[in-house]
Amino acid sequence: MKKKISAMVVGVGGIGCPAILSLARSGVSKIYMVDDDYVEASNLPRQLWHLPEDLGKAKVDSAYEKLSPLFPKVSFEPLFLRVDERNADTLFAAQELILDGTDSAESKLFFSDVAVRHARLLVSAGATGWKGQLMRIEPGGPCLRCAFSGDMKACAPPSQVGILGPMAGLLGFWAAALAQAPCSSQGAGALYWIDALRWRTGVLHIEKDKQCCCNEHPLL
Repeated sequence: MKKKISAMVVGVGGIGCPAILSLARSGVSKIYMVDDDYVEASNLPRQLWHLPEDLGKAKVDSAYEKLSPLFPKVSFEPLFLRVDERNADTLFAAQELILDGTDSAESKLFFSDVAVRHARLLVSAGATGWKGQLMRIEPGGPCLRCAFSGDMKACAPPSQVGILGPMAGLLGFWAAALAQAPCSSQGAGALYWIDALRWRTGVLHIEKDKQCCCNEHPLL
């Protein structure tokens, strides 16, 4: 990855923690860590920057305390807030890369819309149980709505079904790697999935839906 790039990771949890580590090691010069949650005991098995002594602490502060000494040349910016309609446009417009590690289907669709609106590169990753998936949304290419047509809202969140700890870590590193991949041809994309229980992986090729709302936002 080129130097002096700014990235924002939304969700400093099971996916966000390893993603931030990988981005820092890849030469990203400034990383905004965004989350409005606090460290809980249930987070400790899979969220690698949070330790027992961090219980009750803001996740962004816990991550900042661990990462800053390890990567003194990287500027980490902890932002304790929820990304929503009030601030998303400002936050996304200021970044070159956004990585979404949240566990809400509604949030993921919303982030995809904002990334399309501002022609920003977004890598969206999620996992539940033994399964995970991720997609890279590029300017001019298909978005999450092209891939799911809104069906993501029917998916149960990890808080209800649980999540395999190593799966979250794998998805986080994979998402950071995908962020560094060469751009695909405009109008085509891919959804990557993994089933760790059966040890199967695959790629679904996603075409840009001509009826999708992402066509309303031409490249800036």
